[in-house]
Amino acid sequence: MSGFNFGMPETADVEITSAGLAGLLDEFEAAFRRHLVFTTDHEAPTLALWTAFTYVHEQFDCCPYIVVKSPQKRCGKTLLLEVLEKLTNRPVLGGNMSAPTVFRLIDEYAPTLLIDEADSFVAQDPELMGVLNTGHRKAGAFTFRCVGEGTGMTTKAFSTWCPKVIAGIGKLKDTLEDRAIPIQMRRKLTSEKVERLRHADYDYLRAIALNLMSVDVPIITEPTYPTGISDRAKDIWEPLLQIARMAGSAWEEKSQLACRSLSVATADDDSIDVLLLTDVRAAFIQYEDDRVTSQVLLDALLANDERPWADWNHGKGMTKNTLARRLKPYYKFSTNTVRMKNGARGRGYELKHFNDAFSRYLPPGGETNRDTVTTQQPRGFAADSKRDNENGENQSVTLQPTADEACHGVHG
Repeated sequence: MSGFNFGMPETADVEITSAGLAGLLDEFEAAFRRHLVFTTDHEAPTLALWTAFTYVHEQFDCCPYIVVKSPQKRCGKTLLLEVLEKLTNRPVLGGNMSAPTVFRLIDEYAPTLLIDEADSFVAQDPELMGVLNTGHRKAGAFTFRCVGEGTGMTTKAFSTWCPKVIAGIGKLKDTLEDRAIPIQMRRKLTSEKVERLRHADYDYLRAIALNLMSVDVPIITEPTYPTGISDRAKDIWEPLLQIARMAGSAWEEKSQLACRSLSVATADDDSIDVLLLTDVRAAFIQYEDDRVTSQVLLDALLANDERPWADWNHGKGMTKNTLARRLKPYYKFSTNTVRMKNGARGRGYELKHFNDAFSRYLPPGGETNRDTVTTQQPRGFAADSKRDNENGENQSVTLQPTADEACHGVHG
């Protein structure tokens, strides 16, 4: 391992017990709180569990990423990476990495990879995105390249399997965030006091962690999951929930609360299509109807100032044709003429043909059962059946089965 000084401390003689693991997690959490200001109470225990995970990640089939985000600079992202560098197993901290650098680094050293300033280079490098995407599940955590020259050229599989933290300003690519636990940082107030990291020495914690976690720890096969989280969230959180359960009831409770809170944060920041489906479902609820015309649905979308639909197409707003194209992968049937309870008539959509997509892509809640909906129709959405008839589309929007790209590794 020439060229890298991982600074591994000598291991200590520490008995592997539940109390010992809980004490280690307590120390990790205290270290994060000592130097950083977080948005909620859940980030520090999550980071403590993830830090412990870096010592045993080879025992799991799924590797949750940590995505550290902030709306502006000077919110503590780099400082968080520096704290992780002092606590995690075999840390490598850096930025502006190319795809070959990343997969060769992982293949040779199996580090905990701490990537800073990701907003400045990751999204602009599709090859690097593919490499990072592959490392989420162990079974597909490889990228393949030709090595050598001439007649000596062969194909080599490079491992992409290692714990990763990716930090940047703003939103990162959906495929990365879908594999990650979000840690939202914020700028510290002058009244919020933390200790400087410069002289902190946490080698003793890493020594304890190495001794506790570097053996074949008996992993519990199936943890208890909080209700209402998606299958992807279960995959992401499973290693941390298992470690927490091994540490005892107090840490199991902390992990459950953190999982529920931060999984909801992830769902709220999902892809544009999921956002659109969420608002389509809301429109059916608002109108207390199982049918909605294209124009009425579009008017409801455009009226929501907190969504991007009115600013679509360089500020011109989303059109019915654009709406139909965006919904095409999720709506099972061609649009046909529908009549709403309020008298609006035109080509449009039926709720029953959306239910499959709602069940697959939206989090639980926001039910659209006509018998249970009590929401009042909002003002300002008067029917315009004449415009529906004049401008209604006549296009097929049959759903074609497609693979969920967010659920599979991308091989570079």
